Amino acid sequence: MLLVGLIVVQLIPTDPASQPNQPAVPAEPTTPNGADGGLVEEQVMQQVTAIEARHRQWDATTWADELTARDHGESIIQLWDNLLAGADPFDMLSAMPVESLQLGQAQPAEEWESGIRRTGLAKGGAIWTQEQFAQALGQWKTDGWVLKQSEWRHRRFAPGTEGGAKSVFWISLHVVNTRLAKRGILRGDIEVRWQPSEITPEQLASPRQIDLSGLEWLEREGAPAFKSANNQNIPPNDGNIFIDPLILSDFNADGMVDVILGCKNRIYRNHGMGRFKLEKLCPKFDELVFNVTLDDLTGDGVADCIAIGHNGVYLIEGQPNGTFPSEAKMVWTAPEKVLDPMVMTTGDIDADGDVDVWFSQYKLPYVKGQMPAPIYDANDGFPGYLLLNDGSG
Repeated sequence: MLLVGLIVVQLIPTDPASQPNQPAVPAEPTTPNGADGGLVEEQVMQQVTAIEARHRQWDATTWADELTARDHGESIIQLWDNLLAGADPFDMLSAMPVESLQLGQAQPAEEWESGIRRTGLAKGGAIWTQEQFAQALGQWKTDGWVLKQSEWRHRRFAPGTEGGAKSVFWISLHVVNTRLAKRGILRGDIEVRWQPSEITPEQLASPRQIDLSGLEWLEREGAPAFKSANNQNIPPNDGNIFIDPLILSDFNADGMVDVILGCKNRIYRNHGMGRFKLEKLCPKFDELVFNVTLDDLTGDGVADCIAIGHNGVYLIEGQPNGTFPSEAKMVWTAPEKVLDPMVMTTGDIDADGDVDVWFSQYKLPYVKGQMPAPIYDANDGFPGYLLLNDGSG
């Protein structure tokens, strides 16, 4: 627009003598700076450039080790993703480009209840090459072992240690062998020494050495120890997406553990032998709530029901027989709408002898400009609240 304006100005004669018959044209009023958006856009771009520069500086200093840890952990995350997508675990692990694996030395087995046998590992085991590891995996697959589920958690990372970068992952592999009527869990920390190579989106980090001596093996023979006692499809209440929290306790002191679905306002009374009777947890309470917990807010030695809705916190007083027949009381009104109180806990925070309440809220990423990463300002969510009890609930 500015270039076109300059061209037009050059084409229009500016000497009044050359235009004797043209009436004078009054000058247009001066346009305030930024009215055409040009100056404003330039200022915005300068602000964006400054923010990006500040982020680059933080990436190179404050968050440098964190980003390096993320880059190294990505190869294990992709392994986990592929396993969740249904990839053959034996093929995936056999193809892992590792130079050597330090095995653990089996310790004397411990006999646990329900026929569970635990075997811990310690330093001093054999060292396998990648070929030996692949052969062992092939044999386990031939023997009938099947991976049912796994977890791979990046717990620690040390970028500048002697011998190269090092990670510690906590893993848990649940395996079943129906042919041998066995099931087992291999779990614990593994230590990974990484290859000193450049990491790019196309070239992920490669493990050089893996130490497995921090694992333990839990094994049990025979049929599964647990069986399904009750299987239901329970939809949430209208206007809600939650039926939890799931709360287990013996609320009426009959020696049986009952089951509560808090946001569904349900309790399943345990009558033994896998038999449960459905009841409404709080018969006189029908508000839409998003979190529930039980504790003695009134100080009478009996658990009460505490529920959080959009408008605040409700209290439904409990009875010694494990019921909650009372009308709900609004014991705290929120100064602004409560949106997503995902976390709630209770305890005597001020040591005055009564139970206080604290809850915080989850904020969905990417909603109304919310950006989950990079996280340089964690104090950008919805407010949490600490509610101090005056002793009466």
